[in-house]
Amino acid sequence: MPRMNNKTYTVAVIGQPNCGKTTLFNALTGSNQYVGNWPGVTVEKKTGTFELNGNSIELQDLPGTYSLIPWSADEKVSRDYLFTEHYDAIINILEAPHLERQLYLTFQLASLGVPMLVAVNMMDEFEAEGKLLDTNRLSALLGMPVVAMSVRLGRGLEELKSQLAELLEFSHQNRKEHAGKKAFAQLAASPETELLTAIEAVMIENTMFQSQVKTDYPQITPFTEALLYLLGDTGLKCYTEQQMPGSEKLEQSLLAAKLEYCTKKHARQTIKIDEYIAEEFGIWLYGVARGIARECIKLRKDHDYARKNRSALIDKVVLQPVIGLPVFLVVIFLLFQTTFTLGDIFINYLEIGLEYIQTIASKLQPAWLSSILQHGIIGGAGNVLLLTPYVFIMFFLLSFLEDSGYMARIAFVTDHIMHKLGLHGRAFIPLVMGFGCNVPALMAIRTLDNEKDKIKASLMIPFMSCSARLPVYVLFAGAFFKNYAGLVVFSLYFTGIVAGIFTGWLLSKTIIREQSEGVIMELPPYRMPLIKNMFLSSWTKTKSYIVKAGTIILGLSILLWLLSYYPEQGANSLLAGMGRTIAWLFKPLGFDWIMTVGLLSGFVAKEVVISTLGILYASTGDLSTLLPTVITVPTALAYLVFIVLYTPCVATLAVMKTETGKARWAVLSVSWGLFLAWISAFIVRHVAQLVMQL
Repeated sequence: MPRMNNKTYTVAVIGQPNCGKTTLFNALTGSNQYVGNWPGVTVEKKTGTFELNGNSIELQDLPGTYSLIPWSADEKVSRDYLFTEHYDAIINILEAPHLERQLYLTFQLASLGVPMLVAVNMMDEFEAEGKLLDTNRLSALLGMPVVAMSVRLGRGLEELKSQLAELLEFSHQNRKEHAGKKAFAQLAASPETELLTAIEAVMIENTMFQSQVKTDYPQITPFTEALLYLLGDTGLKCYTEQQMPGSEKLEQSLLAAKLEYCTKKHARQTIKIDEYIAEEFGIWLYGVARGIARECIKLRKDHDYARKNRSALIDKVVLQPVIGLPVFLVVIFLLFQTTFTLGDIFINYLEIGLEYIQTIASKLQPAWLSSILQHGIIGGAGNVLLLTPYVFIMFFLLSFLEDSGYMARIAFVTDHIMHKLGLHGRAFIPLVMGFGCNVPALMAIRTLDNEKDKIKASLMIPFMSCSARLPVYVLFAGAFFKNYAGLVVFSLYFTGIVAGIFTGWLLSKTIIREQSEGVIMELPPYRMPLIKNMFLSSWTKTKSYIVKAGTIILGLSILLWLLSYYPEQGANSLLAGMGRTIAWLFKPLGFDWIMTVGLLSGFVAKEVVISTLGILYASTGDLSTLLPTVITVPTALAYLVFIVLYTPCVATLAVMKTETGKARWAVLSVSWGLFLAWISAFIVRHVAQLVMQL
C-alpha cells in the first residue's frame, strides 16, 4: 500500500438500499449497528473509524438512496451531507447483480468532483448467475478505481483498503485531477451532453445564482447543479426562479438552451419543457448505464443457464397471495417454538446457579442485606437475566430470517392486506422494526412522505411487541402453559399485530382520513446467512438487554425493594400503599396490588415487570414456579394481554412526541392503549374462566 500523510481522512459511504454498504461499514470499522433489507433502516448517518497505513479514516455511513434528488427523509439526509459537509472521498457501493440500475446514482455522485472509489459488491451472487465482470474496463469507462467484492464473505476488503489509500494519497496531492467530469467526458457527444454543458456554463456565469446555491450547499459543483436541474430537481429550480440581480437573464439563457435541445430532439411544441427534458435525461442516463454494464459484463460459456432460479422457485410459494400469509404465520410459530425448545436446555442450568446464589445470600447478615440480595437484586434483576438464553435465541432466529431475505418477502405479502385496510404500504418498514425496539422504529417513520402517514404509523408501532416485552411473555408462558409456551407467545405477538392493524384502520376511517399507497421495494435474492454475522447481530442486541438488566433494571429493582421494605416489609410498605390506591381499577381483571405495581413499573421499562413481581412476591427461588401458586390461569392470560396492549415505555413516548411534533399524539397513544388493554384483558379473563368451567 502507498504511504499516506499522517492525518485524518473523512470518507462517505453511500449506495442504493440493500447494496451492503452498512455491512462494509461494519467490516471496516467493527461498528455494530442494525443491518436490514429495507430502505429507511439507517435513518441517520453513522460514524466509525479505522486505521489505514497509520492514518485515521473516519467513515460516514449514509442512508441508502436511489438518487441525489430526494424523495424521502432518509434520502434527504444523504443529499444534505454530500452537499454541505467536508469529506475527502466517496466509496460508492454497487450491487453487482443489478449493476445497470445502480450506475444511475454513480454518475450523479461523479458529478460532485470528489475522489471516488466504486466497490462492486455481491460478486459471489453475480458469478453464481454465470456472469463475469471486467473491472478494468469498468474502471476505464467510469474514470475511477473499481474493486470487486463480496463483503459478507470478506472478499475484496484488502484490495479496497489498498485502492482507498492510493486514492486518498493522490487526492491529497492533486484533488483537481479527480474533479468530477471524467465519467461524463468519455461519453459520446449527444444533445444531452451539449445541453448539460450549456446549462453548466449559464449557471457559472450567473454569480448571484451561484452565491445563493453555495450559501445552502457549499460542496455542490455547477456541474452537479446542471445535471440535477435537468433531471427535474425542484429544489434547484426554485433557485433559478428567485428574484435577484440577473435573474431575468438567467431564466432567458436557461430557456434558450432548453428550447434548442427540444428542437434537436424534434419535440412536439405542446410539451411541457421541463417535464419533457427531465424524462429524456433520465432515459439518457439509464441508457448510458445500460451501455456500460453490457460492455463490462460477459457470460460464462460453461454455465448451465437452463437451471431454474432458486429465488424465483421459492417466491412462487412465499409470495403467493393465498398461501403466502399462512406460510409466514407458520414460520413465526416455528420460530417461537424453537426458541422455547432450545432455551429450556440452558434455562435449567441457569436456574440451578441462581438457586445456589440465593442459598448463599440467605445466610448473610444483617437481615436487611440478605433481603436486598435475595428479593431486590437476585429476585429482581436476576430473574430478568435468567431469561437471556430465550432472548439470544429469538434474536438469532430473527437474524436468520432477515439475512436470508425472507423478511423483505413478509413486507410484500402483507402489503396488499394493509392496503385494503386503508393503511400505508411503506409503514410496514418501521412496524417490523418495532419488534426489535419501538424507539428506532418510531425514528424510522421519517422515511414516510407526509405527516398523516407518520402519525398513523407512530400510533400503530407501540402494539408491535418489542424485545422488552419478550421476557415477560416467556416467563408467564413457561410458568402457566409450559407445553404450549411457543403457541402462547406466538398468539401474543399476533394479538399485537391485529391491534396495530385495527388502530391504523380506525384512524384511516376517523381522524386521519388518507388514501393509502402501496409499497415499492426491491426484493433481495435469497442468501445463506453467515453464522458469524448472525452471532454478531444477536450478541449485540442481547448485550444491550444484559446491560439494561445490570444498570437500569438493577437500579429500579433496588428502589422497588426499598419501597417494599419501608416502613414495614410487605403489605404495609409504601409500595403496597401506592398499589392499593389504584388497584380498584384492575380488580375486574383479577389483578392484585402487586400485579398493578408491576404494570406501573413497566411504564419505565417492560422488563421491570418481572423484577417487580419477584420483589413483591418475595421470591427466593424460581419466579416461574411461584407465579402459578398466586395467580390463576385466566388472570395470567389477562395480564399477558394487558402487557401486549397497554401504554409503551416512557422512552417510546418521548420519541413519539419528538417525531410527530405534538404531545397530544403521545397522550392519545397512552389513552387508547390503556382502554384497549383493559377491555381486551377483561374479555379474555372471563372467556377463559367460562372455558375452564366446561
